[in-house]
Amino acid sequence: MASARAVLVPPDKLLAHIRPHRRILAACVRGGSIGFALSDPYFSHATPLLLRRPLAANWWASLVREHSVGAVAFALPASLAGADAEAALAERAELLRGLVQPEGNGTAPPGSVYTLLPEKRLSDARALAREQPELWEDVAPFLHSAQAAETGALSSAACAAHAAIGLNHFFWVECEGWARNTFG
Repeated sequence: MASARAVLVPPDKLLAHIRPHRRILAACVRGGSIGFALSDPYFSHATPLLLRRPLAANWWASLVREHSVGAVAFALPASLAGADAEAALAERAELLRGLVQPEGNGTAPPGSVYTLLPEKRLSDARALAREQPELWEDVAPFLHSAQAAETGALSSAACAAHAAIGLNHFFWVECEGWARNTFG
């Protein structure tokens, strides 16, 4: 029996591939820094995940186990244009090559599900934060640092904010304000 390979799915199909009560881990890389955001198990919001330790070589498998991750979403830094956008796309592609290789030689656990989130604008994130603050309360403190570092190298905290922006926007689009519609 062949082992399952990592599977790339479009963002609009991601939720159908995740087992119940699992989380989505978002990753954003820029200028050599990497940041993460983690969803709640109900896919209502994402929170920047600030790691207190350096990443080990097997960071993917470690974070998947530690946080009950069912899928990984790769975000782009918000509001990039021109050469900065091209550089961000190249960095994300390089990260993916190391994790998920067609030959099955990547470091992703077998059967992993991942998606590529589209770029977002910080102005869109601020507007959504005003419209549905309960979904953005954990990201709002990071919006300023994300804006201050829109170009060039980002800190891990700024990358985590960008990962959370991408994942929260994904929840807004795919779940249409799920938390408010369900609980509100």
